[in-house]
Amino acid sequence: PQSASILDLVQEYIFESNSIRFEGDGYSDAWRREAIKRGFTLPKHGPDAMDAWWKKENMELFERHEILTANELQARFEVCGDRYLSQMDIETSILKEMVFTQILPTVHAYQSSLLENLQKRKVLGLDAKGFEKSLIQEIDTLNESLKKSLTKLQKEEDVLDSLKTSQEKTHHYADRIRPLLLEIRESVDHLEGLLPDDHWPLPKYREMLFVR
Repeated sequence: PQSASILDLVQEYIFESNSIRFEGDGYSDAWRREAIKRGFTLPKHGPDAMDAWWKKENMELFERHEILTANELQARFEVCGDRYLSQMDIETSILKEMVFTQILPTVHAYQSSLLENLQKRKVLGLDAKGFEKSLIQEIDTLNESLKKSLTKLQKEEDVLDSLKTSQEKTHHYADRIRPLLLEIRESVDHLEGLLPDDHWPLPKYREMLFVR
């Protein structure tokens, strides 16, 4: 019967595609371990994935099936590379602007108010509370970490300006600059959890979740 034939065909396809199917979470570390076990190439980021276009066997595949010529692949790579660079440049510029014009001034102001309060307690002969001291220290540590990350970011941007090809620039953004953006993000996230709502200049996550 026809239904049996269809099931036989489905079963055949299931067996044939077994090496490339994964029934779990494709974004998890479990998939990465499984993919390595199966011998797959796992790109770390977009530029790594784009480099696959330049592999000889992939270029031959595109040309053999008359999908894209080598020149068309080159053009597509340049377009995707330029788009990646533009997006990363916008993200980096906005992050720096927010940190320099909003986050750092706010952190400095709040830190100064805590220190001023601590000094007033001493003048009045009151003991400085351990909580206030530890809070000031924690904010200061995060603040210094944030500044160091920004300094490293500026150095990597200077290196970026010296690079010539689109491929070099995309990899520099992915391998050197993007990790620093995440590093800065981590410090800012911690500071967001320490500063009062009326001091923080941006909507907090919980506020955005319940905004009307």
